Amino acid sequence: MDAQVAVIVPAYNAAATIIETLSAILATTVEVEVLVVDDGSTDDTAVLVAELAEVDSRLSVIDLAHTGNPTIARMAGAQATSAPFLTFCDADDVWDRGFLEAMTAAFEHAHDAGLATSSFQTIDQAGNIIDVTSYPQWVEEPMLPRRLHLVAAAVVDGRSAVTRLCFPPPAGVVIRRSVFDAAGGFDPKVHRSEDVECWIRLARLARVVHVPEARFSYRISPGQRSQTTGRALGTIKMRTTVLFKCPTRTELRHAVHGGMAFYATLARERLRAGFRDRSFGALRSGLLDAGVVGWLLLAGLAASLQKNDTRARRSVLGNSSPH
Repeated sequence: MDAQVAVIVPAYNAAATIIETLSAILATTVEVEVLVVDDGSTDDTAVLVAELAEVDSRLSVIDLAHTGNPTIARMAGAQATSAPFLTFCDADDVWDRGFLEAMTAAFEHAHDAGLATSSFQTIDQAGNIIDVTSYPQWVEEPMLPRRLHLVAAAVVDGRSAVTRLCFPPPAGVVIRRSVFDAAGGFDPKVHRSEDVECWIRLARLARVVHVPEARFSYRISPGQRSQTTGRALGTIKMRTTVLFKCPTRTELRHAVHGGMAFYATLARERLRAGFRDRSFGALRSGLLDAGVVGWLLLAGLAASLQKNDTRARRSVLGNSSPH
């Protein structure tokens, strides 16, 4: 029987975690095909996956020359399958038992849904649960801007998505294939937060449902891209890219307003904490957040100067860069 869900696992030198990740995926009762896209690993990743594939026919490997770009690996996996649903699980994340069953059931109850998102917790390299501020909570709370404050939104849609970037990491999102194709998939020109940039485009096209009973563990390690010093700059760059891709001036206003309200909220919280605790680090972070508010305003003004035909070419069906 054909697979219902294709699970695409981009992997590079993931020997330490890949078996745990794949074992959790293969424990599902959902009909799956698991595509490990090996981005030119130099450790034992390929050997370990090949050994597991010998005993489980649902698993296969796609070998790539090393690119260092997970978008290329994800798209290679997506192009190699015709399954009606896709999900992208990093090679060090771990699904809880029953994860995929709960996610696919959500689509059975919401026939118009294009994306389903899950809950998650963060773990360290040893698998211990760790607290990373309020990150998991934030992605489960869609927000809308009111002046330069944030208020709770009832649903995740295009407007709330660009306000708070309210999506979990890739392992916590299952996508209807037709919606993924309509949005053009991942944009290879977006090198940080490329998953969130893609989910925002998908949220413009179809309903997003959140499945709190589905849960996975998101592993954080010091060297991964999302935890490096360029994380904040990468997120700001991605927000700027989103502004230039807004297909209408109405959505552009929503994106600018949402981004400004988000960083204004962070600035207020951090500046208050800095004065209260006499923390130079918090004050510095608050001032930087305030600077981002100004940057987004200027970027929004620049995006608003685009000609209408340029804006049309950068619609949800395109993957153009803003530069």
